[in-house]
Amino acid sequence: MPDLATLRLVLPELLLVATLVALLGAPLLIGRNTRVTALIALLGCVGAAIAAAITLGEVSAGAVELFGVPIGAGSTRIAGPGMLVADRLSMFFRLFVMVFLVAIIGMWFLTDAQRERNAPEFFTLLVASALGMSLMASTVNLVFMLVAIELASLPSYALAGFDRQRRLAAEASVKYVVFGATTAGVMCYGVSLLYGMFGTLHIPTLIARIAAADLSGGAAPLLAVALLCVFAGIAFKISAVPFHFWCPDVFQGASLPIATWLSVASKAAGLLLLLRLVFLAAGPTNAAYVDNVLPVISYGIGFFGILTCTVANLAAYGQSNVRRLLAYSSIAHAGYMLCAGAIVFRAGDTSLAAMSAVIAYLMVYMFMNLGAFMSLGLVASDTGSEEIDAFTGLGWRDPLTTFSFTVCLVSLVGLPPLGGFIAKFWLIWIIGGAAQSASAGLSGLLWVLVIAIAVNTAISLFYYTRVIRQMYLRGTAVTTGSLQAPALGKLAVHACALILFLAGTLLIPMLKRTADDAATNPYTVEARPVVTAEVARSED
Repeated sequence: MPDLATLRLVLPELLLVATLVALLGAPLLIGRNTRVTALIALLGCVGAAIAAAITLGEVSAGAVELFGVPIGAGSTRIAGPGMLVADRLSMFFRLFVMVFLVAIIGMWFLTDAQRERNAPEFFTLLVASALGMSLMASTVNLVFMLVAIELASLPSYALAGFDRQRRLAAEASVKYVVFGATTAGVMCYGVSLLYGMFGTLHIPTLIARIAAADLSGGAAPLLAVALLCVFAGIAFKISAVPFHFWCPDVFQGASLPIATWLSVASKAAGLLLLLRLVFLAAGPTNAAYVDNVLPVISYGIGFFGILTCTVANLAAYGQSNVRRLLAYSSIAHAGYMLCAGAIVFRAGDTSLAAMSAVIAYLMVYMFMNLGAFMSLGLVASDTGSEEIDAFTGLGWRDPLTTFSFTVCLVSLVGLPPLGGFIAKFWLIWIIGGAAQSASAGLSGLLWVLVIAIAVNTAISLFYYTRVIRQMYLRGTAVTTGSLQAPALGKLAVHACALILFLAGTLLIPMLKRTADDAATNPYTVEARPVVTAEVARSED
């Protein structure tokens, strides 16, 4: 049985489980009350966020594996290979997910609360998906990784088609399920290959055995196939090209809070899981491994990063629906962050710097997408349309709300003096710095990534400004009253715009400190933690 110290480290997840139990039991005790159900979900998520903040403050350095079978006896007993790892990265991401989940519940109150008739099922699925995403960033076991991804994915399939009266929602859910089932099967196949080749499911042990293995003959191609299959499952969560086809349809068919939730949380969980795997893979220093395996990982991730942001930005040009445009925008931003995964060496702590840059990007990206999707919801509630034409003359009807929406769009482009510029500049700076200390072959790849991000940023400027042009330069005579939308929704958009402005100016030092702190001392292959004192005493 795990000791109290171990259970304390997973307190946020335990609170989410308790929230799920309460959500399922409340209809039996008090009936199907939408507001009460939403309040239970909100209180549970706030409690989980507070617990995540407390545990983040307690993990000052190092990392410890959780739920492993102890090896040895007495005072020499040490923890065996575990299922989860508690370090600064995993603790920070849990806090990130919980805070964002609270914001999504707030968005639901503003947009969908009046017409929701199945709140217990909705919030049960939403909280369950958050639990899976939280576990994704903490896992160090291949089977548990599969379980965490499916725990995050299965509720999302149902959430995408939760509104059964809308044809688009049903169609989106079916596409989501088909793509999810396919990539899950492919990933299971890759995991089975890795287990068959190296005889372990523990990821650090697996990487150590890969580094020590003789990969001559057919072993190297088989390993490449296995790694590609595992990447396919993670890329599905990130919506990396060519695993992205579900994303625009799901974003258009799902409710606004769910589209916002998937645009940030799903991608963040997949990216941090991938970065953890990359960081672990960069640990061994065996010459053959460094020369033969790491370049495959680096070139592979770099290729998918360039492909993802380029295809998404080009596809966004033909979109007349703003929600689909934002869907392709989210794919492009996932591609930018995916490029950081090409840094698979630790010279000068470049891997830590890449991880820190992605964390800062995610923090800024959360507010960019919250503001953009909330603005879309305000316009849709007033005009009944999400097409670009619905934004005609908005700059003259409601100048303040339009200005805040414009700030979110300009930040998504990555222009100063906003947080999006700082996040993207930092990402480019880290990749360029890594290129200077990398080997000749890898250096060329990293410089290509820098150029690709810069070029794609310029490309994205055109389709974001289409919306801005429609608001300010079309329908200038439309002045028939301000935007008819909830005042709290407008306030949320203003708050996001203010945070983005501060993140690009006064809060730059705090943003960097927070990201650097979250990336401090992540779990490494060499780390093998000792069991806690409570377990040692109980054994004696």
